[in-house]
Order: sequence, then C-alpha cells, then structure tokens
Amino acid sequence: MKFVQYITSSQFQQLSDRGSEIRTNNEYSSRGGRDGYRKLDQEMFEKTGKWEKRDGLWLQQHTAVDGELKDPACQKASELIMEYNTQASQGTFESVGTNDVLSHALSRPEHKGRVRGQSKFVKPSQYFNLS
Repeated sequence: MKFVQYITSSQFQQLSDRGSEIRTNNEYSSRGGRDGYRKLDQEMFEKTGKWEKRDGLWLQQHTAVDGELKDPACQKASELIMEYNTQASQGTFESVGTNDVLSHALSRPEHKGRVRGQSKFVKPSQYFNLS
C-alpha cells in the first residue's frame, strides 16, 4: 500500500511534472529505453566484433524498432553524421578530441562531465584521451 500512497502523493506529482517538463525540452527523442548506451554498445560488439563509434551508438539509440528515425531533428542529425563521416573518410573533416562528428552534427559542444553517446560512467578524459 505504501507504493500507491507514494504515487498519489503531491511529492510524486511534483517530481513527475518536473520530469515531464525536462523531457519536453529534449531536442532529440531517444528510443533506447532504460538500458542505455552501455548495453547497446555491448550488444553491437557481440554482433559485429568491434566497438562502435559514439555517433553510430547515438544513431542506434535514436532509431525506432522499425529502423526509422521518427523525429525530424534526429533525421537532420543523421544526415549530418553521414555527411561528416564521408568527409572524414575523404580527409576533408578532421575529428579532434571533443570536436568530432557527433558534436558537429548536433551543433553542440560536449558536456563538461560526461560523453554524449556513451554510458554515464565514461568521462571525457577517458574517451577522448584528454590530459
């Protein structure tokens, strides 16, 4: 009975409203569920035998089960990721540290304490080999 009391309380309602408000501010709709990037990265490694770059993980996390990118912002980001990856393979785009394909495609700098497209336990200094 404690659970029912909690979810019907004003405290829970305030938390729920705050979470809903935060969610509406997200520009890119994630469809990865609660498992997050760590499990997705592990599953992709098991399928392919190699670790996926973070822009590939970001695309997978924002792709629906039917393989479609439903969100227009995600579709635009996907096109930019493909374009920047093509430029990188041709040598016309240089990915250096936090200034990589995903950061350019999303037109946002990296967060200070975490790495977008990786699990919450990966720090920028670990992923980007920053000193």
